[in-house]
Amino acid sequence: MDQKTAEQLRTKYDNLKKEARKYFAQQRQQMYGTGGGPAQVMIRDFLKEIFEKIKAIINLSIEGVAPCRGDSDACLIETSEASSSVAQQKDFADVIFLDLPDACNIEMQHLEPCEERIDISDSAVNEHEIAVTTDWSNYKPSMLRKRKHKLLQQTAKGTPTKYGNTATQVLEEIGNTKAELNKLKMELLRKEDNRKMEIHQQQLQRIKLQNEHLKLQNELLSLQIDKIKNAQ
Repeated sequence: MDQKTAEQLRTKYDNLKKEARKYFAQQRQQMYGTGGGPAQVMIRDFLKEIFEKIKAIINLSIEGVAPCRGDSDACLIETSEASSSVAQQKDFADVIFLDLPDACNIEMQHLEPCEERIDISDSAVNEHEIAVTTDWSNYKPSMLRKRKHKLLQQTAKGTPTKYGNTATQVLEEIGNTKAELNKLKMELLRKEDNRKMEIHQQQLQRIKLQNEHLKLQNELLSLQIDKIKNAQ
């Protein structure tokens, strides 16, 4: 059997992580199930063991961060084995191991539980670390405001600025430019109409001249015909 490369092993591990996330996501969905629906796909035991090992490695990416206490509607289900193991851990945590000479002199006393309090002494607070301003004589509400950006500042008309005109001035310039453009269009249309009228007048004049030329030719022909008739 050929030995797998590091890239192949990495791909196999990534695929197993995806399958593990899918498996535990299906388990969480089954907690809210009400019956019915398609049959659940059964997984072999050795795959479950592999998924559990992967879960121990990438626990946060599978289960996520635990919700705050009292700030979640998650359905927390503990099995009997898990609850017993937690109880055993608490019991072991409460046990204090002492040496035999000290243990002989200790008497068992029942103590009522008390509330936990954290006392912070004044000596723990360093005056140099916490600087509190107490002089408010020079305070003004304008100190809370930031200066307006130069692009938003309105300047007097005709005063050049480093960042150009304001938005209002830009809109006015756009309107003026559009008005000038419309005037130019009207002037061009008027010139075009005048040019067409001149061309039309020239055509009429040419036609008139052609008609006069034809009339003169007809008169000349008629004179020639009369002359020929008189000669005969």
